[in-house]
Amino acid sequence: MTTVFDGKAYAQNITARLKQTISEAGLAPHLAIVMIGEDQASRIYVDKKVEAAREIGAEAEVLDFPEDVPEGEIIRHLRNLNDDKSVTGIIVQLPLPKGLKKERVLSQIERTKDVDGLTKGSQFVGATPRAVMEILTSSNQTLVGKYAVVVGSSDLVGKPVANLLLDENATVTVTNDKTKDLASFTRAADILVSCAGVGHLITAEMVKDGVVVIDVGITRQRDGKIVGDVEFEGVCSKSSFITPVPGGVGPMTVAMLLSNLVLASQK
Repeated sequence: MTTVFDGKAYAQNITARLKQTISEAGLAPHLAIVMIGEDQASRIYVDKKVEAAREIGAEAEVLDFPEDVPEGEIIRHLRNLNDDKSVTGIIVQLPLPKGLKKERVLSQIERTKDVDGLTKGSQFVGATPRAVMEILTSSNQTLVGKYAVVVGSSDLVGKPVANLLLDENATVTVTNDKTKDLASFTRAADILVSCAGVGHLITAEMVKDGVVVIDVGITRQRDGKIVGDVEFEGVCSKSSFITPVPGGVGPMTVAMLLSNLVLASQK
């Protein structure tokens, strides 16, 4: 029987504990989100983060900038946030508009305030990679000696997830949607983490019975429906454990971000 992970319910349990921690310890977490341009999907994500932060008793603010803002102005504001002792966590919402260098902008965030875990030397594990590992460990998945395939090789998710799985003594192969004969890898996987961002890339014919599937991908189809990398109905029938989209990794990512924010406020 397949277990379908309820990310929303599990995330609510985490945020309830975080709210209690803030209250009992008298913490004052303060999240500052830098939003550049008016990307609709980014705006939705930012609003969710602000709402979730305020629900646990944290302060949250959004600094809005037009799409054509000079890079130097963004850097100046980030340095001001670094110097502001009341601000405990800083996020630059991605993707950035064309003309802004992501690495240069992100590198300005003080590593003790980089609660998204996106900068080199950050003191925090990225929220999405951490969410993937929290899902696996909380559901008592055995990682030692298992063959894990990661589909997606981004610096933000794919590579960090692969390294975290290696730390748990899994055997890991990193692939992507351009990998030749991708199915030959995915069919062998005991654990499959897909973060390619390609809707319905993984079908039932590409997995073996009993596989553990973590679907990180999010794609909005032409009809407005949100789907993951995994063709859910078919793959669910063969898997022992699977995360849905929406309602799986997404809520957990927000919960891990808030957990990082609370940790930052304790330092």
